[in-house]
Amino acid sequence: MSADGNLKFGSISHPPAISHKKRAERTCALCELPLRGQPPVLLKSGESVHVDCYFRMQKHPRSGRTN
Repeated sequence: MSADGNLKFGSISHPPAISHKKRAERTCALCELPLRGQPPVLLKSGESVHVDCYFRMQKHPRSGRTN
């Protein structure tokens, strides 16, 4: 800014252009399909799965534990 209050555009440094990186599309940990369209179920492991895949996991548990 000069003494008379006018901006001097040649002296203003411009920040570099912000590039928007495309985020990697999230996929279901069970079926590997994209998690678009419906809210996913977040597992304790931090992975996300489709609601249908979650119920399929409940019917056929991966571990050999019994309740």
